[in-house]
Amino acid sequence: MKQHLEKWREVEARLVQKHAPFNVFALFLYEDIHRANQWEVVMAAPWLNRRLSFLREVDSVIKEVFEVTVPTDQNLAATYHTAFVGSILYDISRLNIIDMHHPDLPALLELVTQEKHDAKGVLELRHCHLLGQDVAHAFILSAHSVAQLVSK
Repeated sequence: MKQHLEKWREVEARLVQKHAPFNVFALFLYEDIHRANQWEVVMAAPWLNRRLSFLREVDSVIKEVFEVTVPTDQNLAATYHTAFVGSILYDISRLNIIDMHHPDLPALLELVTQEKHDAKGVLELRHCHLLGQDVAHAFILSAHSVAQLVSK
């Protein structure tokens, strides 16, 4: 997944350009054996909604950025597979919109301010507890409190 972070940043940038900044935009791989090798795209922002139209928009942007050709009759249901350039296949199990009132969101935002990020601002974490879940691996591309976004 790490080798594709620039593409994920582009997915985020395209959505931000059309809507507004995210409070959280991240990729989580859970410890749960039933979700092994299934990454989840985690998003939080006051402007987000759970409408199918928004999820289809995210789906469309991912396919554009990763240059994926999928038959038009494919449904957006249960498991969402994205084939990446170079014949690498990762499972994106879910597009997860986190409620801004999630009780663990402030702790995630606080953690992000304390941890060391790479040169591009991405925080990579392993074997941690985030948003009430045991996470094996996470890449947090963006994490800002509402106050930080207002001050920008």
